[in-house]
Amino acid sequence: MKDTTVTIILVLSALLSASCDILEPQAVDAPASILYTVAGGFEGGLHTKLSISPTGFTRLESTYPVLERQLSEQEQGMLLEAFRGFKELREEFPDVCRDDFIYTIERVGEDYSKRVVISGCAMAQLKDSDPSAKKIHGIVTLLAALAKNMYDTQAPWIGLTANFSIDAEVYGLGEPITLTYRVFNHTNKERGLYFKNQQQFSFWVYKPNIPSFHYFFPNLRAPDSTPPSQIILQPGETKELLYRWDQTVTTPTGAASKLAVGSYRIVLRMLAGDLPSHVFSFDVVDRAIPIGGDIIPDWSGEDLSSHSYSFMLSIFNWTSSRIVLHFPNSQRIFVRLYDLDRPEPGQLIYEGPLERDSQATQVALEPGQTKVFSHVVSKSSISKGSYWTFAKVTLLCSDFEFSSEAQLRIFR
Repeated sequence: MKDTTVTIILVLSALLSASCDILEPQAVDAPASILYTVAGGFEGGLHTKLSISPTGFTRLESTYPVLERQLSEQEQGMLLEAFRGFKELREEFPDVCRDDFIYTIERVGEDYSKRVVISGCAMAQLKDSDPSAKKIHGIVTLLAALAKNMYDTQAPWIGLTANFSIDAEVYGLGEPITLTYRVFNHTNKERGLYFKNQQQFSFWVYKPNIPSFHYFFPNLRAPDSTPPSQIILQPGETKELLYRWDQTVTTPTGAASKLAVGSYRIVLRMLAGDLPSHVFSFDVVDRAIPIGGDIIPDWSGEDLSSHSYSFMLSIFNWTSSRIVLHFPNSQRIFVRLYDLDRPEPGQLIYEGPLERDSQATQVALEPGQTKVFSHVVSKSSISKGSYWTFAKVTLLCSDFEFSSEAQLRIFR
């Protein structure tokens, strides 16, 4: 007997023995078609789609390409046993969680058809007290194990690894960024990655000091106008995918724009196989100004019980030469805060100098050196009730001004 069959039978045996007293004994139903899907969650979309025919022919349709295999007679018999009494189960359960996974089990047979829908939270909360939820939990565990086993043993990308890189850490405004994705086949068998369309990556960019839902989606194009629909790697082979990106992004509002000066992170995931996501940091600078940088959020200052907020502006010398920053009248930073929530979005709610007094009138920075300017501001000087705040902090040098912008949480 194959290892795959043994694994599934062991799972089935454990589940059936654990749930044999869930409901009153029922006759074993006739063979039927079964469709199992898992969808939703925080990211949404379809996660698992498994179909089983009355003859036991099984397809994992949530992968590309679709994975197929025939269940053994013993597996089919135990699957029928697991669905004993399915006709008597509840069809719906209260949705007790937001952004939860939704599990759907549909049985279509000549004797009867039935569709059961339950959320992950409801199943977890009710499986020990509700007989239907307990039975469904057992079926879900069984079908999930079957889908995972097919994925782990039949997927054509098993054994592939990958890495991702960009060609620099600092870019000027609008300068092209070259992204390189390398795939390695460490196995002794031919392996492959298959794409549903010409989009090969899920790729987004964000600023660490802006809330996580403010992603920028790049307009990414391969040098070749017809990206491959599949990548086949022979044993020991490595292949590279090269892209050039001109920093054009689609903002959350749907508008196209270029990246502004600041610090960013790229998150990239290949839309094939089971390769991990990759994250890289980079900075965009104005080449006419010798420094770059960004505002650093004050996480402790976001607490409602905190009476102050520390504004921190981190700058760095991106050039290959030593530079000296000169400040007039010992004033080095100026901040403006705008309300993004209430009572009037976009209203200026605070402005003023931050660092004065005995501070040095000049600061030297070696190539690559970083300097953080900071000052603690009492929340009493900020309009009460502010929630989302748009901050613009400006470094006031004699020869130039450098500004950074961020959205900050400031609770009053």
